[in-house]
Amino acid sequence: MLPSAAAFLAVTAPGAATPPAPDIRAIVPPEPYYIAGSPLWLVVVAACFVLAGVVVWYLFFRHGAPKPGPKFAPREVAERRLRELAARVGDLDARTFGNEVADVLREYIGGQFGLHPERQTSPEFLASVQGSRVFTKTGHVLLADFLEGCDLLKFARADAGLERRQHLLTQATDFVRSSVAEESDRRKPEGASARP
Repeated sequence: MLPSAAAFLAVTAPGAATPPAPDIRAIVPPEPYYIAGSPLWLVVVAACFVLAGVVVWYLFFRHGAPKPGPKFAPREVAERRLRELAARVGDLDARTFGNEVADVLREYIGGQFGLHPERQTSPEFLASVQGSRVFTKTGHVLLADFLEGCDLLKFARADAGLERRQHLLTQATDFVRSSVAEESDRRKPEGASARP
């Protein structure tokens, strides 16, 4: 409430007695808040550690660490894929069949021998392994004939009847089986005699 003008003049008139000052206490500044010293901070940090521990336990110990699936040898994968392809050989057009059967053999060669035929054309790949001991002469001829037949289907769009497709499947299967036998023979120590 504002004081009246008479009261103001009475207070400010010269020679007038000054009334006592009202009791006004000074405003106290706010006290600083330290997060590090707060018990609430410790509770939050502890809760985070407990939550992280529960998540790790749930993921690794309750369900067990993720287990890798069974690892199959390249030969097993190639033979399974060739069997699946044989089951649908009549349903595929010649070009699709040529692509799929060639892919099976190229991936097998990559996995079994560490080569990369999928990055090369058939003639480039055959030339790269010509002087190497990766394949025997018979295996090299079989592979060359097989890749040539697949290329005719893929690029020349040659018409291949069921008999020609079956022949390519047989060549691929024979190559997979013979190359694995040759590889195991190469790994035998020298002087080891074959069983009678």
